[in-house]
Amino acid sequence: MNFKKIVIVGKGVLGMMAATVLLPYCKEIFIISTNNNSKKEKKESRSFALNLLSEYMLRKHNIWRSLDSSSVNSFDKISVLDTYSSSTINFESSDVSLNRMGHIINESNLFEELEKSINDNSSIEILDGLKIETINSDYKNVQINNNKKLEFDLLINTDKTVNCLYSDGLFLRKIHDYNQTAYCLNIEKSDKCDDTAFQRFNNDEIQGLLPLNKDYYNLIWTLPNNSFKKISNLDNESLKKRISDDLLPLIGKIKSISQPVSFPLKNIIVDKHTNKRLILMGDAAHTLHPLAGLGLNMGIQDLFLLEYAFINSSEIHDLLNFYSKNSHISNFKINNIINMLKKFYSTKLLPKIIKKTSFEIFNKSTSMKSHAIREATGINVLETHLRTQYTETYY
Repeated sequence: MNFKKIVIVGKGVLGMMAATVLLPYCKEIFIISTNNNSKKEKKESRSFALNLLSEYMLRKHNIWRSLDSSSVNSFDKISVLDTYSSSTINFESSDVSLNRMGHIINESNLFEELEKSINDNSSIEILDGLKIETINSDYKNVQINNNKKLEFDLLINTDKTVNCLYSDGLFLRKIHDYNQTAYCLNIEKSDKCDDTAFQRFNNDEIQGLLPLNKDYYNLIWTLPNNSFKKISNLDNESLKKRISDDLLPLIGKIKSISQPVSFPLKNIIVDKHTNKRLILMGDAAHTLHPLAGLGLNMGIQDLFLLEYAFINSSEIHDLLNFYSKNSHISNFKINNIINMLKKFYSTKLLPKIIKKTSFEIFNKSTSMKSHAIREATGINVLETHLRTQYTETYY
């Protein structure tokens, strides 16, 4: 199905990727940048864990090959540890007959390559520094802050800060404040890193470790706001010691740490993903707890489902219905699973023996681990919708 003009709100990774993916199905794409994107220093400190569905999309649309290979590191194992029950679950790519679970990629490299591709395409125009004031009642044009109207066939919003979409009742958001803060920094090891990612649960704190390369891990540390206040007041050496005390059994001695960046954690989920010609995607539709590392992956999965709808729909009504139904069901399910896992790992109400036994049963169950891996990597979604068209060629 083809359109004349598509407007995409948000010049982040997902917004620019959406423009690249959907360009074959329309004549013009406008990207509205509200200047609310992450600062450069934040991008340099953050890394993404991309699953296999995200890799599929990046390879299919020729984005993968332009990435700096030194900024991409594959991992084949995730080790989940719970300090309260002294239990461990290991997820390995071999559990589902694959050679990797996913890839760790530097955010700035992915952003820069997408931006370069967008700037080189004359059919995509970036409108910087604009604010959407209102969506007109015909759902075919938007009022922006320079008193001009921008017409569209479809408007795709990836920016959760576009308040008029929510304040005007077009979409309803359920917001839950975790009362936690995420602390992100890079760790330089004294010894070499292997290709294992770690997730360490310590009561209300979660420490995720992504292997960037042979020398560095990226740490995503989520902790209650009161604990964060104490941690954020530590000097570099004291912070390094605190992290070393926690992670020494996992990764060995720490040589240095980078300057941390932080952001508050909230859970946001919308009541629907489409309204007339308006589409929500990524953070504009769902903001998840980072414990599973699925934030960007779920946004790219939204894009996968939208592209599938473009290819297989002859009417706009069918396109919007397919996308809204499938993206909402998938995101609602994953959101509930993540919140359930967070409660399970952080609660002290369950006796240690029950937690430990639950870990042992799960770790020994090939079928349960295989299902969890297939969900987290996006393989289930790929095979459900592509069926025989999906092959291991992209991997």
